[in-house]
Amino acid sequence: MGNKLLQSKIFSFLLIYIYICYIFYMYILIGKTFSSIEGYNYSIEIDYYSVFINGFLAFLPSIFLFSKPNQNKPSSIILLVLYLIHIIPSIIFPTFLKKFAIEFFWQLFISISFSIFVIIYFLLDKYKIRFPKIPYLKLLQKFYTIMLFLISIFIFTYLLYEFKGINYISIFHVYDVRNLYKETVNPLISYIVINSGYILSPFLILYSFTRKKLILKILFFTLGTLLSIIIFSNTGFKSVAFMWIFILIIYLYLKKIKIQYLPLKFLTFFIFFLFFLHILAIVLNLDFIYLHWIRRLLLSAGMNTTYFYDYIINHDLYFLKNAPLTISINYFGTYGSANTGLIGDGLTRYLFLGIYFNYLILFFILKILDSLYRYVTFSYRTMLLALTFPISYALSYSKTTSIFLTYGFLLIIFLFYWRIYVKKKNLSSFNCSSTV
Repeated sequence: MGNKLLQSKIFSFLLIYIYICYIFYMYILIGKTFSSIEGYNYSIEIDYYSVFINGFLAFLPSIFLFSKPNQNKPSSIILLVLYLIHIIPSIIFPTFLKKFAIEFFWQLFISISFSIFVIIYFLLDKYKIRFPKIPYLKLLQKFYTIMLFLISIFIFTYLLYEFKGINYISIFHVYDVRNLYKETVNPLISYIVINSGYILSPFLILYSFTRKKLILKILFFTLGTLLSIIIFSNTGFKSVAFMWIFILIIYLYLKKIKIQYLPLKFLTFFIFFLFFLHILAIVLNLDFIYLHWIRRLLLSAGMNTTYFYDYIINHDLYFLKNAPLTISINYFGTYGSANTGLIGDGLTRYLFLGIYFNYLILFFILKILDSLYRYVTFSYRTMLLALTFPISYALSYSKTTSIFLTYGFLLIIFLFYWRIYVKKKNLSSFNCSSTV
């Protein structure tokens, strides 16, 4: 067992090293490809001393993140995804800005603060420090299925009425649709759209795989895909169009493996999936599209976080209102929304105090998800693990406080916080308890 743990740690560190090199390479490639676009015209002539220092700082949190590679729970997935698409790029990107070439304070702070958070969380988990017990909700399986169906039908019908149907739009021409949506949308619709696109639609599709009856499989899969289609066609949100596909792939992968050494297995899947898409893009001559996707998924959070820090320090600010718009105007020359998550978002609200506050929110999010996971059966555990990805993505690219209402965290609690049982067998098939 000891040798297996050691081997998994070494392999994890090797994969992280490869991934850090990949992020360096992709920033160079993106800088070459989009050099004519404001915000991407940074210098790709890098100083190797800065590469070494920032590479080490990017690698440092992995030592603590994989100190217990058999952490098999949602928190391990969220921390890993945050590390991959938010922390590492935020440490690497300053390498390409000359003003950061000899100053490493910002990168050091990100690396150390995230490492300390991981250490504290794992220590508290080791000593089983939990929240007080809260009574769970009990429901028959068939009533849960009916409730889920009625909620889904109501939301789909409401969106169909508000949007006046399903429109055909190209995946490559979404900005006009997106701008029109943002200009006309009301707050209620915006909450429903993101919650449904990020959580409910993928959940319905995954739920279809847990049903034995073919009619229920078809029904819930169809509802889930239709929800995704109507949202994408009327909002232009590409993340909604692809989110359910990626979550489904994660779910099917997790179903095939034993839930042991989960962080390592997820890391392996994530990196090999990236390389597979890269090779596929080259073979099909779609490398430009691949670069767009990588830029959005892996690189933008690091760029925006760095620009947030640069703007706030240069202007000696403690609070920055409408930060995404301000950064978009000043660094990208557009009236857009340069969003970032955990680190950058916290920085805009009283600097480092805001970041510490975001870490506190993250702590509660992780504890609640780990609690839900602890008391559900395998098929629902796999669903919950797969659905942690959109939460991780939102934590990397959005205000941390927006996770609860806007990005579906409360919806996840509602969907999983039930003790569902089958009356005939008198057994719990979805045993969700109450300890947080």
